Order: sequence, then C-alpha cells, then structure tokens
Amino acid sequence: MERGIWLWRLRKNPLRRRSYAVEAWAFLAAALAALVVAVLVGVSTAHGLQREYAQQRLDRHSTSAVLTQKAPDGYRLSRVDVPAQWKAPDGTVLTGIVTASPGTSRGAVVPVWTNSQGVEVAQPLSPSSGEFQADVIGAGAAFAICVGVLIGCGITTKLLDHRRCARWDAEWTEADSRWGHHSV
Repeated sequence: MERGIWLWRLRKNPLRRRSYAVEAWAFLAAALAALVVAVLVGVSTAHGLQREYAQQRLDRHSTSAVLTQKAPDGYRLSRVDVPAQWKAPDGTVLTGIVTASPGTSRGAVVPVWTNSQGVEVAQPLSPSSGEFQADVIGAGAAFAICVGVLIGCGITTKLLDHRRCARWDAEWTEADSRWGHHSV
C-alpha cells in the first residue's frame, strides 16, 4: 500500500471512518510485536542449534573401519556403499555399511564417525559451518514470523474492506431511498 493511504488512515478527516484508525494502529502494534518476537525467535533458534551442533561435535568420534568386501566399480559414482567392521569405544567389533570410493580393495581402512555406543553417524558440522547453518535457520524463522504477520494483516485488510463495502452499499441504499431513488 502507498505511504499516503496509511497516513490518511491516521490523520483527522471527516470522511475517515473509525475503523481505518483502529486498523492502522492495530497493524502498527502487530508489526512492532512481530519484529520483537521475530528477533527473539531467530536468536533463540540460532543459539539452540549452535548448542546442539557443539554437543554433536563432543559426542561423535572419528574411527577407522576396515572394508570386508571390495567396493564395486562404478565409474559414474563418486561413493558406493560397502560392508565394513570397526571397533566401538568399549572394544566390541561392530559391522555395518560405510561409503567408500569405487574400486577400493578389501581390507582398506575408511574413516567413519560413530557415537558413544559405536553406532555409525553422520560427520558433525565444523564450528564455522554449524554457526552459519544455525544463523541461516534462525534468520529463516524470524523471516517466517514476519511473513506470517504480513499475510495476516493483508487478509485482515481484505476482510475489513469487504465489510466496509457492504456497509457503504447499505448506506447508499438507505440514502437512495431517502432521496427518492434519483441516484445514477
């Protein structure tokens, strides 16, 4: 909406309906509340994810897995799944599927990431990647809140305009009947 229309809704004018001023002040309050909530949600989301990524870096450990079979040749693939064995932190031997380069021989050592029970997990994000990802997701959460409030304000404006048009129709019909049906 143009700036002049919003200013018109706030200034004194004999043609301005009370609903325009109420709508303008309510939307101003909603926008300010949305900004505050968006900042709080964005910051708390980013900090929460950064803590989670830091905990993952503490809980996950790199270990060596020995391939139990030769990796299949796949000239179009950069990585293939191959059975392998590795030791858990308590010393038990675990087996599972790991990714390796095509054509890797049996008995080759491949790095894998495990949790404290020795179960294979994804490699944790580096501190800089984790911080970047957390910041982007936090900003996305803040943006989503602002967009939601903006959409809500737009829908509310459409509903209020529809209601105002219905009132104007009723008022014009009443005025038309008082004037003797001479309106164009």
